[in-house]
Amino acid sequence: MLVIGITGKAASRTFSNFKTRHVSTNKSKGFHSFRGMYITAMQRVGVDENITAQIVGHERGKTMSYAYYSLGHELRQLKEAVDKAEQYLNQ
Repeated sequence: MLVIGITGKAASRTFSNFKTRHVSTNKSKGFHSFRGMYITAMQRVGVDENITAQIVGHERGKTMSYAYYSLGHELRQLKEAVDKAEQYLNQ
């Protein structure tokens, strides 16, 4: 199912044209670098991967959105998780 009614190729082309006209002519910053930045943000705020996959056009349940595109969680978020586990284990 196409979320916005166009294929990935058409979305990439549309984004590229918009980016070149209004944002930057830097060829190293394209559709996939934007998608990677967006997927990283989705992961960091705790959005379920299947929801993220659907939004960015990956197949749900068969995705590498977080494994491939995301830069991962921030160190602060990892420390908070470790602190929570420590509190649980000390009970």
